Amino acid sequence: MGDPFDIVVVGAGTGGYSTALRAAQLGKRVAIVERDERLGGTCLLRGCIPTKALLQSAAVMDTVERASEWGIKAAGEPDWSAILAFEDSMVDKLVKGLTGLVKLRGIEVVSGSARIRSGPGVDVGDRALDTSAVVIGSGSRPKMLPGLELTPRIITSDQALWYDRIPASAVVIGAGAVGLEFASLYRSFGAEVTLLEALPRLAPLEDDEVSKEIGRAFRRRGITAVAGAAVKEVTDTGDAVQVIYEADGASHGVTADLCLVAVGREPVTDGLGLQEAGVALTDRGYVRVDELLRTTAPGVSAVGDVAATPLQLAHVAFTEGIATAERLAGIDVPPIEYANIPRVTYCTPEIASVGLTETQARETGRSLVTEKLDLRAIGKANIVGEGGFVKVVAEEGGGPVLGVHMIGPHVTDLIAEAMLITSWEATPAFRMRRTVATKVEPDAATAGRPLPDDRLKEILYFLKLARYFDERMEALYRQGRLPGAIYSGRGQEGSHVGVAYALEPEDSLFPTHRDLTAQLTKGLELKRVMAQFWGRIDGYLRGRDGNSHIGDWYGHRTYAVMSHLPIAYPVACGAALAYQRAGTGHVALAICGDGATSNGRWHEALNTSSVFRLPVVWVVNNNQFAYSTPNAKEFAVPTIAERGAAYGIPGVRVDGTDVLEVYRVAREAVERARRGDGPTLIEAVSLRWRGHAGHDPAKYVPRELLEHYMLSKDPVKNFEQYLKDQGVVTEEDVTDIQARVEREFEEGHEYALASPFPEPGDVTKGWWVEDGYWVGEPGRAGGTEAS
Repeated sequence: MGDPFDIVVVGAGTGGYSTALRAAQLGKRVAIVERDERLGGTCLLRGCIPTKALLQSAAVMDTVERASEWGIKAAGEPDWSAILAFEDSMVDKLVKGLTGLVKLRGIEVVSGSARIRSGPGVDVGDRALDTSAVVIGSGSRPKMLPGLELTPRIITSDQALWYDRIPASAVVIGAGAVGLEFASLYRSFGAEVTLLEALPRLAPLEDDEVSKEIGRAFRRRGITAVAGAAVKEVTDTGDAVQVIYEADGASHGVTADLCLVAVGREPVTDGLGLQEAGVALTDRGYVRVDELLRTTAPGVSAVGDVAATPLQLAHVAFTEGIATAERLAGIDVPPIEYANIPRVTYCTPEIASVGLTETQARETGRSLVTEKLDLRAIGKANIVGEGGFVKVVAEEGGGPVLGVHMIGPHVTDLIAEAMLITSWEATPAFRMRRTVATKVEPDAATAGRPLPDDRLKEILYFLKLARYFDERMEALYRQGRLPGAIYSGRGQEGSHVGVAYALEPEDSLFPTHRDLTAQLTKGLELKRVMAQFWGRIDGYLRGRDGNSHIGDWYGHRTYAVMSHLPIAYPVACGAALAYQRAGTGHVALAICGDGATSNGRWHEALNTSSVFRLPVVWVVNNNQFAYSTPNAKEFAVPTIAERGAAYGIPGVRVDGTDVLEVYRVAREAVERARRGDGPTLIEAVSLRWRGHAGHDPAKYVPRELLEHYMLSKDPVKNFEQYLKDQGVVTEEDVTDIQARVEREFEEGHEYALASPFPEPGDVTKGWWVEDGYWVGEPGRAGGTEAS
């Protein structure tokens, strides 16, 4: 027997790591096998990212060269060693971030070369990985022209990224995305560039008019661009490289410092044992897959460049990875619509497109109308001064937009809206009714890190507080020093903190008896919470109603817990309805566990919120066991999130141990509700480390499952390590946060024990809001009955 995993991913490139991360979010135990020393694959290590770093330096060089056009006196020259250092730093930073994410999600990285066996399973050296699902994401590598070998001057993009100098001249063979980008950046750094393409036009996958325009633009920049060029000979003479090619019926020769071969890529499948495992390949060596990315071998899927799909692009691989992970988790995932995935090339000028070219659209037999906007008609484009156009291909007679094709400054940023238009099959008339402005600055949630460093540290504080409070209160309970019951939330802190942190102060929270962490994150004072636990007058409910019924509606908009779960759900509906009718813009968020979803109140609340499109977010902490009942015996569908579809509510399943992912999903849901788009159902999957209550040893939970969550998916330790890896906190910072937590707990304990008990007559007070019993601070803190 080998080591058991739910999913084993072969390759840590974009397709592989996206599969692994999403599967881990969905509660799967995942291993990822990688033979490279670092995670990231082609895109991160020797493709998209380092290339974009070089292109950024090239763009700065272009700006310096043109500075006088904008009234700036500037001069400069490229410092190649510094440019390479910048490139290295960007790659290192993102590799570090990816490695931290993988560790945060509890994914095991297995170093070495994988060999797939039928069954399925994966062998890595002497280690056997047993699984029911293998995902191949082994990627691709640059192709060479037949008979041509690498030399110091004949290179591919792999060598070009860290070449030891800027060439004085270069021949680039191939005018696809890679060739166009390198030809462009070489020219920006001052090289004399010849670009050769065997097909009849440059950028052969783009619209014909885009191909013509990029040729004109390159020639204006001084690049010799030749389409229909058949390369006959490439020779490294030692001090130069000579290229002989035929074009227009004549033979031509060019001598340069180096020759970059960019004629495409080929899949990496050697050594994987695919034939023995029953995985069929195409004639070109790609893994044959169906529309759901399943191979011919049972239990084996393929994603990314190695799969025989229409597009080999990093963002396509990412999409394929997400879809595959969700399908393997039991979610109904539709086939990917490759025609609606955008394509971008970061040369100067930039190229971006989505949908059908005019030629492709005409081949469908439709009657078409095309429109082209010269970017010189746009003020901003005039200021940038690069020209270009946007071409729209639509069905005649007001039909849908079939394709959008752009060339010019910043068009790679603009293509996102075009993608929405083609995906929605929107008509030109529909688009003209929408007015948009370009967003200039990204907000914190879309910048490099999901939140500013100070807020990330604050989240770590709340996680540490939750863990320490849980551990100490359980100890006091077992010592007989804490009255009442104890309901642990240990292991679920990521969900509790993440959803509460997504709320604004005036939004309302409807928690359960074990979501105390969410209330503390919302702003409740620890000392008053502890006073409530000991039944004292300074507690939030003035000591009455037990230590599990805590809330502060007037001060922090947290509603006191109600025992008969999920009774808070219909009450949250009422609050959301009030917000909607009053036009306050506030949002209600209610929490329950998986067991409560079998209650009629849960269904009533979801149905009501959907019908009235209420500003409410529904969160279900899926512990995988309702008391001792596993999910499979609670409901007949694979996930809780998919049950939202029955009410017309979007459902999202998230790894409840990943506080940042929970925050992101919850924040999107809160803002969606605030916009008036209605409710969202969030299923946060985790596993509590303790039973239902202090008396429950939880022996019904499989030991290996509990160990997996405690060792690999600890929300507190994983987030702490992530912040360390990202350079947000030091060991000293963590020590200070822990010391603060322990100090506040001891102060809260002393405060609680010093607080007096309520008077017997208090039991009759506070039934009606008019009597003012809850106005102001209670007890010794200064609260009085309203006069």
